[in-house]
Amino acid sequence: MSASAETAYLFRHALLRDAAYQLQLPGDRARLHGLAFALIEDLFGGRPPELRLLAAGEEAPFAPHATDAFGRELAAHARLSQSGEAGREAARLYLLRAALAGERDFQPDTASAAWEELSALVPGAEPGDFLRRAGANVFEAGRIGRAEALLERALAIQRKSGNARGEAWVMGNLAAVHAGSGRLGPAEAEYERAIRMHRAAGNSRVAGVTLGNLGELLRQAGRTQEAELRCREALEIHRREGRDKSLGMALGNLGIVCMQTGRVEEAERCYEEALALLRRAGERRMEGVVLGNRAMLLAQRGRADESRLQQEQALALHRETGNRRFEGIALGTIARNLRSQGAFDEAEPMFRRAIEVLRDVGDVRSEGIITSNFGILWQKKERWDEAERCLQRALALSRQAGDRGSECDILGLIAGLLLDSGFPEKAARQYEEVLPIVRRSAEVHSLASHLCNYALVLVSLRRTAEAVPVWEEGIGLLGKLGDQRILAEAHAAMREANHRAGVQSPEGGGA
Repeated sequence: MSASAETAYLFRHALLRDAAYQLQLPGDRARLHGLAFALIEDLFGGRPPELRLLAAGEEAPFAPHATDAFGRELAAHARLSQSGEAGREAARLYLLRAALAGERDFQPDTASAAWEELSALVPGAEPGDFLRRAGANVFEAGRIGRAEALLERALAIQRKSGNARGEAWVMGNLAAVHAGSGRLGPAEAEYERAIRMHRAAGNSRVAGVTLGNLGELLRQAGRTQEAELRCREALEIHRREGRDKSLGMALGNLGIVCMQTGRVEEAERCYEEALALLRRAGERRMEGVVLGNRAMLLAQRGRADESRLQQEQALALHRETGNRRFEGIALGTIARNLRSQGAFDEAEPMFRRAIEVLRDVGDVRSEGIITSNFGILWQKKERWDEAERCLQRALALSRQAGDRGSECDILGLIAGLLLDSGFPEKAARQYEEVLPIVRRSAEVHSLASHLCNYALVLVSLRRTAEAVPVWEEGIGLLGKLGDQRILAEAHAAMREANHRAGVQSPEGGGA
């Protein structure tokens, strides 16, 4: 049977089935639904025990049951069987189980659909929390617009019902959505409001989680010192609370800040402790995120084989848990590593796939970072037009996302492109504009790279006396960071710059 014939068959079969269903009298249809419900329930071990949801963020024990895989179907049959309140109670039970099973099994689409259906079956403020959970799952599945719509509905319900605790939870979820789509200003205000509301309600653990999320947002905005204060405040709360998952997430956030500010040993300790806690908590999704960040740290420290292995493990976890956003980030990181090894033909399709995934999920900031790295690939191949297009696109994305740190990095890359393509004076001016901004951000790795690259520009212009202190500062910072790969690349680039400019400078000391 051809593909078109098979499609036609399926279409006609669905029409015939619907026609046959509509021919049944309403009472007969209800009895058939009741029969289907009873048969499925009996076939899979009878009705599971009742579940009780605790306050937002707290879960009652959830024991799997054979009916969980058919929860939404059973709920539909129960609702359509016209069995009154008993049918509605059965529908609520099975939808709740389907939602929780979907979250447990990393099936965010299943979970979000069940939460949304459940929200229509309960009164009062409960629909607000169910819609919040639907929105959170849709966000995890990478559909930012849909997540925002669900969360706005949830927020309206919580405010109307006067449920301040529920409103604070929704605000935190909305902030994550806005941060994920690059709206850092609204996200910061929402996180701050959510933290105040959680504290007022005495919910210190969730206030700590939200503080950690705010710290990560501030780091993305280039406000590293503020970010570290928030992360350490969150860490203090979670150490008091003693919950493995929350503490592991807080340590993972602090590890990123330490890595960016040059404290690589502290960063590695944070990552190691975070991974142990997250594994003990069975938190596979966040384990993948921290593994990916640790892989980047290992690459900086010249441990390329370990880095590659951990990045592949992180990618497998992202795919297992349906974490498409971080799948895109991991693909981009692997592509960058391939590019650094000179494997351009392998790196190119991986860059394209990473950008496609990140664009699909709406992660503007990460798309900008990966696009800038793709631009470097074209620069290495001396395809100047493609490189410029990528870097200009990346710059626009970083500005859209409000990501000052990445914006400065990309401006530095554009300066490097100007140098390589024969415009050193323009490159020097660009570095002179960007360097004061990078110094204020306290991101040591970024500052070190900018200084070394600016020194290359100065050497190319034969301004050797100016280049020496710039190079010494940059190479000194790279040495403290322990980033052996970047350090080796910087020395090789300086030797080449000396050769091209026809100047003599002591290698490893002055320019």
